[in-house]
Amino acid sequence: MKQAFTKLARKIITPSFVRAIEDLRTWDMDVRQMITDSAVKEVLGGESFITWRFRGMEIIIDVARDKLQEVLRENLIKHLAGFNEAMSGWIDEVEVALTTILDDLKHKGDADMSKLFALEKPVSHAGEYETLLGMLELTTMPVIQMNQLQYQQYVQDEWAWSATWKRSNTRYLKAF
Repeated sequence: MKQAFTKLARKIITPSFVRAIEDLRTWDMDVRQMITDSAVKEVLGGESFITWRFRGMEIIIDVARDKLQEVLRENLIKHLAGFNEAMSGWIDEVEVALTTILDDLKHKGDADMSKLFALEKPVSHAGEYETLLGMLELTTMPVIQMNQLQYQQYVQDEWAWSATWKRSNTRYLKAF
């Protein structure tokens, strides 16, 4: 098996293949580009320039620190509003479950506790926003570089935990 793999690798990995891979690793190009996408202009605050830096397949953009702080604060406010509403709804459901349990204990001498334990407590990720805002407050850099993942998290408010957060909190939200 090892010999077959070695023969196959020798056929595929030619000197031109190796050069192409090395070219991709060293490819580094900066392009100043006017933002024309209306959604991006809205998020970044009107007509502005960003630097697109291509390193292989990664795109890095430069964003004004002040604008990023503003967007993060707005996202934090929305997050806290959703969390607070979810907590209020969760407390209401816990009260209903406890009342039902107490009534069952008084009248039947037994109660089903599973409804109470099934109520998943909402989680806040405000600390992640606050950490980023604190870092941006302390930096002396007026421009912050972000990759695609950071843009999705910080600007579009789509974090790795977002789907789980929405799933666990949606049952308690009335307005979201």
